[in-house]
Amino acid sequence: SSSHALPRCFDFAQRYNPLAMQLFNPAFLSVWTALGDRMKDQLVQVIINALDSRESPPEIMQTLLNCLEWMERDGKPITAIGIKKLGKFGTQCHAYAKALHYKEIEFREKPDSETIEELISLNNQLQQPEAAVGILTFAQKQHDVKFYPSWYIKLQRWNDALEVYKASEETDESIEHRITCYHALGEWNQLLELVDRVYEKEHLRSELAPLGASAAWHLGNWERMAQLVK
Repeated sequence: SSSHALPRCFDFAQRYNPLAMQLFNPAFLSVWTALGDRMKDQLVQVIINALDSRESPPEIMQTLLNCLEWMERDGKPITAIGIKKLGKFGTQCHAYAKALHYKEIEFREKPDSETIEELISLNNQLQQPEAAVGILTFAQKQHDVKFYPSWYIKLQRWNDALEVYKASEETDESIEHRITCYHALGEWNQLLELVDRVYEKEHLRSELAPLGASAAWHLGNWERMAQLVK
């Protein structure tokens, strides 16, 4: 390390783990600045492999993501790890605020439908529905992005979604979305009627039956509920 202070902390950090954790980011920066390009490339690949591994504990992933964010704030971002990958890694370890940060950067660079959908999901995870609506409105006005009805579902705008899917061609997807909306709105009669009407679609039964049973329970229709939970 090029730092004179860090080596003096080594012995104490070995015995006191909280200090070691506090020093991890500056220690990483100190080592990073001393490495040559080839060693940096190798280290980046090690970090990517660790973040991409299903065997990596969440706390390790969090530590690495915190370090990368710290490097970015210090004006030395590791650009070899793409923004899209960082957003994916943040989502994988449930660091939704970090994932949102990277996804917003990606949105500024590439405001397409896929990025918008991911932003909506992340804002919902963070219980920020107004922000999700704002992003969608901005994208439509500024970038003429195509709107997908399924986004109403993600935004939990159930009435708007229901109106769209009731007016659209009846497909397996539209049926599932309508049932989801009826369930969210507590419209049990409509939900059960729709389930009964399409129940002959065997490939949908495993998804329809639980929601249909829930509607039957709310309506006190015990006979139909028993049939649906068989």
